[in-house]
Amino acid sequence: MAIKTNLSQLEEGYRTYKNLAAMVKKYCDVKSIQFQAGSVNADNVLGVFHDMRRWAVDLSTLAAIPGIVQYARDVEADQAYDPVAEYLALESAMDSLKLEIRTTFPVDGNGFLLEKTWNAQDTYDFRQFTVAQLSTIVALIDAVGNTIETVD
Repeated sequence: MAIKTNLSQLEEGYRTYKNLAAMVKKYCDVKSIQFQAGSVNADNVLGVFHDMRRWAVDLSTLAAIPGIVQYARDVEADQAYDPVAEYLALESAMDSLKLEIRTTFPVDGNGFLLEKTWNAQDTYDFRQFTVAQLSTIVALIDAVGNTIETVD
């Protein structure tokens, strides 16, 4: 038996999906600028990984609402609209970004992240990444943002 949804669940789910996608686009725009402005702390890079991971799960949950594809087509008044293709493109772009961060981020021989170093003040500093080190990550952040079209 299929899970049934009602109109209010579809309305809320689709609205939440679109709002989350718009937020992801704005986030990507901001991070792209930040990551091109100068050195970036390791925790900021890891934050992008964690945010993308969380949002991918949230978007997946919303995309799985029974009936949401047809509801989106009806709301957009376009039966050719393919929200599944849009979702899959966004998911793929997010996965590529997460993989690049995992690949780029330095680890020791046991796979532990090398994100901090001790300093002379008996505390630690976050590892810094240069603009050049983040160039591929920035391109992938832009790719995630470019999968989302915002309209007024």
